[in-house]
Amino acid sequence: MKWPPSFMLYKRPLLRIQITYGYGYAFFKCQADSVADEGLHFVIAYVLFLARFFYACEKRHVVPVASVLTDHLQSYAPPNQLTSDILQAVYRTFTKMEKSAFDDQFKYPLLPPTIYAEDLGDVDSIEGIGQYTFGMFKKSGCWQCDLQISLGFNLVLLPLTVGLLYNYVTDRITDEETAILKACITDFLLLIPSSNYRSYRFSTKAANKVIHNHLGACRERLPKRFA
Repeated sequence: MKWPPSFMLYKRPLLRIQITYGYGYAFFKCQADSVADEGLHFVIAYVLFLARFFYACEKRHVVPVASVLTDHLQSYAPPNQLTSDILQAVYRTFTKMEKSAFDDQFKYPLLPPTIYAEDLGDVDSIEGIGQYTFGMFKKSGCWQCDLQISLGFNLVLLPLTVGLLYNYVTDRITDEETAILKACITDFLLLIPSSNYRSYRFSTKAANKVIHNHLGACRERLPKRFA
C-alpha cells in the first residue's frame, strides 16, 4: 500500500471521520463543518475515499472490489450487505499464508468488522484492531482527502472500509443524494480502465471530474467555502 503526503498536518478538514475497528464492529465518529450541506459533503467524501482506495490498495483487489461495487449498485441489496460481499471477494485473493493469518486473527466469536456503529465515546473499552482517520479538504478549487491508518490487518480493513463507509454515508443522506452518490460511483468505476488510477494525481483528478459532473447542478446548496 502507498500513501501520499498528509494534508492533515497543515490544513483543517471540512469533514473528518474517525473509524475505530474492533471485532465485529467498526465505530464511526464524525466532525463536519457546521456550514456544510450535510448530505452533499458525505457524497463528495465517499467519492474521494473511493479514489484513495483504488490508488492505495493492493492491485489484486482492484477488480474484485470494483466488481462487487458494480453488482451492488445494480441490485436491490441492502447497503449493509456490501461489506460482507467485499470481504468474501477479497478473501478469495489471499495466498494460503494470508488465509491462515486471517483465520487465526478472526476466530469466532472474534469476527471481522463488517457492521458499523456510532462512536459514543466508549471505544476505549473495546479491543481495537486498527484505526483510520479520513479528512476532506478543498485546495485551489480541487477536492482532496487524507487518510491516516494505524498498523494492523490493513489487507482486510482497507477494502472493508469501502463497504462500511458506504453504509455509513447512505444512512445519512436522502434518496435523491443516494442516487447522486450511485451515479458518481458508477462513473468513477467506468474511468478506472482508461485512467492511471494508481497515480495519486490522476485518481484525485478523476474523482473531481465525477464530482463536478454530478454535483454541478447542486452548487447553490453548497456554501462558498464548499462550492
